[in-house]
Amino acid sequence: MAIIHEEELRRRGDQQATAAYETNRGLEDALWSGDQDRVIALLEADPSLVQGLTRRLDDTASCGGNAPERVVAWLLEHART
Repeated sequence: MAIIHEEELRRRGDQQATAAYETNRGLEDALWSGDQDRVIALLEADPSLVQGLTRRLDDTASCGGNAPERVVAWLLEHART
């Protein structure tokens, strides 16, 4: 998984200089490291990250991976109706 993460970072190139990238990078780093508390804290601080996260979780599930349970529970509790 770390190899995929590094390739994603390399592929993005110049996009890494933006403030939005740094926020997303923090979220990705927390996801890759398994720090569910940090993921939830970032989502609470910036709800706009939810859409990108749900896409990442969909990709993870389609590849046979497991989504972080506490993060999924948080998403379900905070889902817009």
